[in-house]
Amino acid sequence: NVLGRGLAKIANAYVVTGSGSSQPLGIQAGGTAGYTFAGAAALTIADVLGLFFALPEPYTVGSPGPVWVMKNATLALIRALTTTNFAFNQVEQAGSSQSGAMLYGYPVIVSAAMPAATTGLKSVSLVNFASSTVLAERSGLVISRNPYLFEANAQTALFSSARLGFSVTTAEGAIYGTQA
Repeated sequence: NVLGRGLAKIANAYVVTGSGSSQPLGIQAGGTAGYTFAGAAALTIADVLGLFFALPEPYTVGSPGPVWVMKNATLALIRALTTTNFAFNQVEQAGSSQSGAMLYGYPVIVSAAMPAATTGLKSVSLVNFASSTVLAERSGLVISRNPYLFEANAQTALFSSARLGFSVTTAEGAIYGTQA
């Protein structure tokens, strides 16, 4: 469990912030600027809708569709927005198989690797992972055991390694909003 969580944390960081130079090309570096938010550290209803409608139509239709990616604090800013139809509040629909956070009808992935809603940072991404990115598992998770390294303490050392590849293949399908 510890190894899997560690691998997921590292993969998450590279999928979001990878530079593409000796790292996977992440959604921040490989995506396209979709919208500039009005505020330096806040979001408005118009900002959220502006980013959503900046994603070209081929990436908003079909299944599975786009996914929002943001920090938990940014999601809280959006949830605090007030509208007459409660568009940004989490409302469970009867008979829906969707679970987890949803925003404007699409899933939200909360990632600690995303920047905060602060001046000049790319705080919200909208990505159609199915049609604009590729993920490759090179060798899987390899675990080796060394009973001799800590022999004097009666402990066994475990080493693990994994190779994953990720890249944004179509930049227009991975857009981000930048704080003013």
